[in-house]
Amino acid sequence: MPIFIYLLVVALLVCGLAFTLARYNFWRQPYPPFLPRSLMFHATDLHPWPGMRAGLNVNPVLLEFMISYLKRKGYVFVTAHELLTFHEPVRHVCLTFDDGYEDNYTYLFPLLKKYQAKATIFAAQSVSFFEGKPLLSRAQIKEM
Repeated sequence: MPIFIYLLVVALLVCGLAFTLARYNFWRQPYPPFLPRSLMFHATDLHPWPGMRAGLNVNPVLLEFMISYLKRKGYVFVTAHELLTFHEPVRHVCLTFDDGYEDNYTYLFPLLKKYQAKATIFAAQSVSFFEGKPLLSRAQIKEM
């Protein structure tokens, strides 16, 4: 076999190793468990809206699993504002949702009540970034 094939194989192995190391970062020390965590989303709907990038929508079933898991692990849910004021070595988690879509009221609000959890919703005033995706109404915001 020519040396080119050997060099190609070695280059592929090195690239694979570099990708693995960069992805998993096993050499980094883990964050202490009492440092706050922040989970950021845009929407919580059964299906992502057309044009919405992957990862911006969280399925309500998955969201409930996350909230219940974090509750079982002893995390305290706080708002974004409260996150700045907590200094105790307690596990804190902050859920944030951008844009204030109506699905926050439909799917998120019942879960927050069920698990006695808090979240911060940054509500847009009148512009939906996804055509046809309704925003929270003033009455829904007031109720939440």
